Amino acid sequence: MILPKEVLARLKLEKGDTEFVTHAAGGIKLTPYNPEFEAPLNAARDVMKKRRNVLRAVTRSSMATSARPPWRWSCSCGSTRWN
Repeated sequence: MILPKEVLARLKLEKGDTEFVTHAAGGIKLTPYNPEFEAPLNAARDVMKKRRNVLRAVTRSSMATSARPPWRWSCSCGSTRWN
């Protein structure tokens, strides 16, 4: 499908991107996002928002039990940090 440059810019599309066409009241709707993926994504966002503290605790506990990587980097100021 060939679209005018203004439409591509508004939808933030580039050559080779996928567009999704859905039926809407009075016609069709063209969007760069998959509407079938929107509901599960919104549900995941709700869970992450409501359970923020639980997710943070899980992240901390998994980071505490994981081994540090064997490499380090240093900056020009002489400070050494784990990567």
